[in-house]
Amino acid sequence: MKKFYFFVFGLSFCLSVNAQAINFTDPVFKAKLLASNSANMNAMGTNNQGMIVDTNGDLEIDQTEALAVAGLNLFNVGLTSLGGIEYFTNLKMLDCSTNNLTSLNIGMLSNLQRLYCNNNALGQIDLNGLGNLLLLRCSATGITSLDLNLVPNLTVLISNNNNIPDLLDNLPVLHSLLTFGCRQCGISGPINLTAHPQLQYLDVSLNAITGLQLDGLTELRDITCENNNLTTLDITSLPKVQQLYLNSNQLETLFLKNGKLTESYLRFDFNPSVKYICADENRINGIKSLAIQYGFTSCEVNSYCSFEPGGAFYNITGNTTYDIDGNGCEATDPNVLLRLVFSDGSNTGRYFNNTTDNYSYPVQAGTHTITPVPEYPSYFSVSPPTATVAFPATVSPFVQDFCLSANGQHNDLEINLIARTLRPGFNSRYKIICKNNGTHVQSGTLHFNFNDLIMELLSTDTTPSVQAENMLSWDFEGLQPFETTEISFVMHINSTTDNPPVNSGEIVSCDASVQSSLIDETPQDNQISIIQNVVNSLDPNDKTCLEGNTIAPEMIGKYVHYIIRFENTGTANAENIVVKDIIDTSKFDIASLIPVDGSHPFITRITDTNKVEFIFQNIQLPFDDANNDGYVAFKIKTKPTLVVGNTFSNTASIYFDYNAPILTNTTTTAIQVLGMDDFNFDSDFTLYPNPVRDILSIKSKDNVRINSISVYNVLGQLLQSVTHPMEKIDVSGLEAGNYIVRIYSEKGTSAAKFIKQ
Repeated sequence: MKKFYFFVFGLSFCLSVNAQAINFTDPVFKAKLLASNSANMNAMGTNNQGMIVDTNGDLEIDQTEALAVAGLNLFNVGLTSLGGIEYFTNLKMLDCSTNNLTSLNIGMLSNLQRLYCNNNALGQIDLNGLGNLLLLRCSATGITSLDLNLVPNLTVLISNNNNIPDLLDNLPVLHSLLTFGCRQCGISGPINLTAHPQLQYLDVSLNAITGLQLDGLTELRDITCENNNLTTLDITSLPKVQQLYLNSNQLETLFLKNGKLTESYLRFDFNPSVKYICADENRINGIKSLAIQYGFTSCEVNSYCSFEPGGAFYNITGNTTYDIDGNGCEATDPNVLLRLVFSDGSNTGRYFNNTTDNYSYPVQAGTHTITPVPEYPSYFSVSPPTATVAFPATVSPFVQDFCLSANGQHNDLEINLIARTLRPGFNSRYKIICKNNGTHVQSGTLHFNFNDLIMELLSTDTTPSVQAENMLSWDFEGLQPFETTEISFVMHINSTTDNPPVNSGEIVSCDASVQSSLIDETPQDNQISIIQNVVNSLDPNDKTCLEGNTIAPEMIGKYVHYIIRFENTGTANAENIVVKDIIDTSKFDIASLIPVDGSHPFITRITDTNKVEFIFQNIQLPFDDANNDGYVAFKIKTKPTLVVGNTFSNTASIYFDYNAPILTNTTTTAIQVLGMDDFNFDSDFTLYPNPVRDILSIKSKDNVRINSISVYNVLGQLLQSVTHPMEKIDVSGLEAGNYIVRIYSEKGTSAAKFIKQ
């Protein structure tokens, strides 16, 4: 019986302990617990639903009832103390924001995962015992330090409006951080967040931050860094960033090409001078409009900070090989330059690599078709004729080789002549390029014809086999299919005081040709004549049509040749240079464009139907005057629908790294016949001797004053022009053949034919 009484006493004692009422130091805290129900959500159970805490209705909260609470929502209820909270040891969420708390003693809440204590005058927060904390929002609490080593599992940390300059010092311990906010925290200098690869949301506004290092944060989505001292930001390696607010900084450059960001979620207003923005191709116009809206009217927006698509992309690569011995492509067969056409079903682009290395073409997700297109398709067979690949289903890079083999025997040499601008008394560089477009090994001779009364050979990289009056010749042997041979040389031009003088405004012509013992299938490209305008000073970034300002009707539908020159006039090496040319497809056949030569390695890509980009990547063009220039040359056919009287014009834009483009001159060529005469030549002038070897005399019968004399070939190309001439002109530099001389006089114009021996 005694044992029974002891049992009843013990049971009663335990029940009284568990039912002991908690002493709350703040009656507001107790009142909120007593008033809690499923509707007001003052307290929540493990199911995150509102609950009644005072389950026995005795108007007290006992320890057993406290243990049932998993969450407390005490936002803005006028609390001054949380005394009694220590009994809520199963608590996982506590929101005590916007109250009058001055201390927070919660170290016994070891199960706490989410803590909201914003807008309290706490002064400090002791995080001891809170090792399971995942979220901490402690903005505007007056704290000056946070020991984050005590809460290494945090995924969300928002500590705005607190003066914690060293907050970032132990931030790297938070390996799982997803959201980080520290607006107006006194942080200064550059900050590095690369230790947080899972970070998704970042807000570091209203500080004195000078740099953001974000490499490797591939999960980052939103960046807010307003009212800081950033001068640049690069998110090109952050493929998920879709919102970026950078207003009120010191920005000059932005690199936004990440395949995701749109102008709708971008702000960079209230910066003093944004000069350059790199963006995805399909965002350029929108971001340019935004820049203008913000007052950055001279800001350059393009995609040239890299030459791959922004965001995720995939590479198609391979070799284009010529089966030189007819037994299938092997490792010992040469790589050759070949035009490749890429299509994703909606867009088509053309690609040329100007080196014999393997090609590499970046694309975005989708199904892509690659088609190799030789310049002379009838000469060669290509295997495979086309290839298709789908990304991301296929592993990148996708390797696709193409093998070219001869389709019969074809003899076809092509000659090109590259020349620089002529200035009286200066030297000018020339290059002859002979390419074997056929299928048969060839040997032959290259000729350069010029007027040696005004031009003199100074140096050449290959000794001429013949150096004669008005002519230089070089022999070559064993030129393989797709192979080129080049001759570079320097000519000195007479000055204005030499005899004969060369003056600004004159026209100088020269030509190059190739001869072979074999019959050529396209003899029209075995000879090229170029027209050079003599100038006193030159624009280092210009564009020239090598055929001159006029062509004859016979040239309609044929190739014309252009050279675009550029010069680094800056104070540092130019790493990347892009020459962009928008082709007028009403005048030119864009499919016929072929790059001919360049001063440095480059690739050519044609997109958006008529946008041609010659990309010189990582060439480090020097800025010293002896080495700071370069060029690109190409050929393109005019449309066969052009007629006499039409003109075709072209202008290029030259981009040096992240600077605004330099626009070249607009070069315009007219299609002309020599025109109707204003008077009969023989009635007023005598032309002799005809045929002529060197000096052609033109004598006026009635002392008619001659203003200028021009000489044309039978294609209508201007070869020479002399202003204020005497009654004679030196034609010794012309090749033997038929020519036309046109006189511009006070009486009008008239023309006559002559023969050069």
